[in-house]
Amino acid sequence: MCWSEKCCYFIPLNWACLILGVINFIISTSLMVYSLTYYFKEKEMLLLHKQTHLVATLLGMDLKIGTVNIILSIITLVSFIWMIFSILLVVGILKHQPSLLLSNFSFGIILTILGQISGLLLLLKKCWFLASVVFIPSLINIHYLVVIHTAYELMQKGSGFRFHRHRDQDEDPLNDRLEETLGDSLTIN
Repeated sequence: MCWSEKCCYFIPLNWACLILGVINFIISTSLMVYSLTYYFKEKEMLLLHKQTHLVATLLGMDLKIGTVNIILSIITLVSFIWMIFSILLVVGILKHQPSLLLSNFSFGIILTILGQISGLLLLLKKCWFLASVVFIPSLINIHYLVVIHTAYELMQKGSGFRFHRHRDQDEDPLNDRLEETLGDSLTIN
């Protein structure tokens, strides 16, 4: 794990987790609103024009309306849960509660596994473009899970991982670890 309190070498870890929580909240909310809007608008369009469903056209498969409705309800449910866990991440960072970060980390693992499985199932149906659209973000999410887990470990360690730091609490966990290692090696000799 990284102990430098930085994400991508320049963003402080607490700010990075806060930004991740806000971005995840925006993405999950927009996905939920889009899927609900799409569900109601497409249902109205199908009743009026008797066309094929846009999701079925996108996937390049012959899907029944019931199957598309199940897909949209699963997307809505997962995005609603994702929105809740994004809020928990922001609250956990601001209130310094490691258990909330751990819950977001656990949900992130589930979301990553779900994305990987969805991408692989789409590959079985030979939907290469849509599989990459699902698969690549789930791979990128692994880095964000490492960032969240590092923040969790630093909170557990009690390393002064807060937004409002006092001057005498300005510690570097990497430097502390180095001093502990050097101190142990000097006392043994």
